[in-house]
Amino acid sequence: MSNRRILFFTVASLFVLVIVSRYAVQETASSGDPQEATGDLNHLSDQNSKAQSVAVVPQAEVVKPTATSLMQSSLTPDEQKKLELFRAVIKTGKDNDPRVDSELKSLTPALKNALKKEYEQLPPEHRNGRGFIAFLIGRSMTEPADVDFLAQIVQEEPCLSFKDCSARGPMYEEAEEHSTQVTLNYPQIVATRMLKQNLSKVPPELRGRINEVLAESRY
Repeated sequence: MSNRRILFFTVASLFVLVIVSRYAVQETASSGDPQEATGDLNHLSDQNSKAQSVAVVPQAEVVKPTATSLMQSSLTPDEQKKLELFRAVIKTGKDNDPRVDSELKSLTPALKNALKKEYEQLPPEHRNGRGFIAFLIGRSMTEPADVDFLAQIVQEEPCLSFKDCSARGPMYEEAEEHSTQVTLNYPQIVATRMLKQNLSKVPPELRGRINEVLAESRY
């Protein structure tokens, strides 16, 4: 074989080798390293797992029991029945219902506490309802807590208007309207009278406290 042919085959071989090498490099670049590809998949899997772990899981809403619901749950069926009777009287305004004198007398401590909660929930402008509660508690006065409750009512600021106790209404200025004054201050008047009526009936240890409240009462 002549030197020219040897040189030709040598150059051709080198040319083919260069072409093959370039093709291999392109394939590697386009496909990527297998280990790197696996790493990307693992990374995505980790992200998905983390997303699932931090996802907000819907939970049932926790309803915190209110003081009223807790109070009602502690009442006996008979006490609950009497509390419902009280609410019916408040709703209808018929405090002359004969059951008031037959079923709402000699109240238990638990039922009195429930009525005190009802007083707090009634709007200040609900003068009849609040006065009715003062009457029921006063009629069943047996313990210092009852006296303190009535004392709190006596010490309340006067109601200035049927629409808004905190805003002076025109009727409050009319001194000749005595009935209006009585209605606006009905709870305080009832509480004062119940304290007076029970002064000789309650245990001796309560009389001193009652006298203190009465001395400060404007009613």
